[in-house]
Parts: sequence; structure tokens; C-alpha cells
Amino acid sequence: MRIKLLTENLQKKIAYLNKVIAHNPSLPILQNILLDASEQEISLSATDLQSAIRIFLRSEVENPQKIAVPAKIFIETIKNLPAGEIVLEQKDKQLLIKTKASRSKILLAAAEDYPEFSPLPEARIDLDLPIIKSINQYIAFSCSTDRARLLLTTILLIQDRENLQIVGTDGFRLAVLNIKQLILADGQKLLLPSSALLEVARILENESLTSFQLGVLKDLKQLVFILGDITYYVRLVEGEFPPYEKIIPTVFSHKISFISEDVEKQLKQALVMAKEASNIINFEFNQDKLLIKAKSSAFGEYQGEVEIENNNKQSNSVAFNARYLQDLIGNVKSERLEMSMNDKLKPILFAEPGNEHFIYVVMPFRLNE
Repeated sequence: MRIKLLTENLQKKIAYLNKVIAHNPSLPILQNILLDASEQEISLSATDLQSAIRIFLRSEVENPQKIAVPAKIFIETIKNLPAGEIVLEQKDKQLLIKTKASRSKILLAAAEDYPEFSPLPEARIDLDLPIIKSINQYIAFSCSTDRARLLLTTILLIQDRENLQIVGTDGFRLAVLNIKQLILADGQKLLLPSSALLEVARILENESLTSFQLGVLKDLKQLVFILGDITYYVRLVEGEFPPYEKIIPTVFSHKISFISEDVEKQLKQALVMAKEASNIINFEFNQDKLLIKAKSSAFGEYQGEVEIENNNKQSNSVAFNARYLQDLIGNVKSERLEMSMNDKLKPILFAEPGNEHFIYVVMPFRLNE
């Protein structure tokens, strides 16, 4: 087999495979990239059995074959080559990589040991980039990154007729977004890793794509994203998502609104003192002022002040992790935010003024008086 293509095209595409190459896998073959050549293109694939990526590249191919090449050394070798033409040539159990100025030989693995990739689902829907951006903007940051709590690293999708509800939580905060979009069957629920949607968005932007296709392989419990000449398979997570509806408050005794930038500046200052106290800060508000307080037993304390709009002019206070509000402000990027609450030990609800499709709930923290 002999393949001729441009180095820069290969370098750009194989970078995506790094995300799904298995480290210390139970199947040693998964430390390899599967290269499958046809007459006018090649595909390069990798999987860790939870997700998989297959990329396609137009190439000049002679004597098409299927080979498995060690991923780490192949990617490192290609990454360091200069731009220009490259030739990949299979000779016996080696892959010869040739440019004008260099030659490398890499020992091959047994391609027949590599797991088969699923065929693409026949039923696929066309979607635009904004739906992925919205999910990442409003939901993904609320999910846990702790793999020991697998269900909390997922995003829940629930289809209700033409409305899609997207939910994320790390157990201490909750984000819920409702959008008018038909993706799944009515009443269908799916759990998928939040990291997968971040990767989809990254690929779409890097490839300058504004749309993609999505399909579901029900029997294999996989979602398939078709992103131009890149196919991304994601295994769905099984389990029961936490009963999040129970913690969402619906009636409030207090509601204030504030300019996000003003509060963000005060949070940065307060967190200097709050770091040692698990980032816990105290919000105290009266008729028209919000006091943001942080205390450190080792270093001292901080107090900042922000003007607010207070719907009933009454005073109240609540303590919570400042990072949660900082994440909300940094991701949603709304000029103003509303904060609604009841008792200081009950969940707090944040929302964008005029946006009834999104809510963000934060659990309070009990301070020792």
C-alpha cells in the first residue's frame, strides 16, 4: 500500500484522535490508530470504547490496505514534519513515512484485532451550530468533572414533543435549558458525557462548520455526530439521573437583580479571602444594596458593595460557593441577572431577565454564626 497526501492536512486531522486514544487499555490494540485506505481516500480511526472518532482524507492511494499503527509515535512523528507532500508506504509489517528530507519506519500491529466500527444510522437529522453552543454556554459548566461520580458528568436530554430540555448538575448546582427543537422521539431521555458536546463544538469551530448531522444507534446505545469529514461516536451513559425537579423552587419571598459585571468584580476580590474557606461568600442585601462578604481565619476579611434592584425592599442573606456564580456570569454573559430566594438555607435561583427558558439553581451553605 502506498498513500500520498499533504502533511498539513494530515496533521490537522489526526490531532482530533488524541481525545479518544486509550491509555493503559484492557485491549492493547486500542493504543493504535486504524488506517483504512480505499482508492481515493483514507480513514483514520481511534477509540477508547466509550467514544470514537473516524476522520476521512482525500489521498492518492495504490493497493489499498487496512493497517494498525501505534498512535503515540505516529502522531508525534507526523506532528513534527514540515509542510509539503508526504508518502505513507506499507512494507511487510512496517509503515514507512517519507518526506523530501526524512524517513521514518514504524512497526505495525495486527489490524484484524481492532474493533469494528458501527455503520452510520440511517435516520439522521440536520442541526445547526447554535444548538451545541447553547448547550455548552448554559449547561456544560454545571456538570461535574469527577469520573467517580459518572452520572453527574453527564448532560440529560429529554424530548417533550417539540421541546428539548437539557439538564446538568454536579450535585451542588443545577442548570436547566428548554429549547424548541425536535431531536429525539417524544418522551425519549438520553444521558451523554458533557465533555462530548464540548468536543463537538471544538471540532465544528476548528473546521469552520455551521451545521452537522446527528443520529442515534439505539441497539448500541450510541449517539453519532457527523461533522463534515469527521464522524464522532459517543456511548450513552446508563443510570438514573438525580431527581432534579424536586429542588427547583417555584415561589419566592425575595427577588433582586444586579449588573453582572459589577458583581463579577466584587466576586474576584472576595475570592482572595474565600479560597481557604472553600470559596464560600455571604450575600447580604437590603433595600438597594448588596454586600458581598468573605472571611478568612488566617488572613482577614473582605466586604464589597453593589447597587441592586430589590422587588420588595426587604433584607435577607445567603451564603454559597462564589465559583458557582462566577461560572454563571462568565458563561452566560448576560448584562443583568436576577436572584430569587426564600429562606437562607433553601435553594437559590438565578435567571436572565426576559429569558424564561433557562434557570440556574445553587444550593446554599450553612455558616457558623
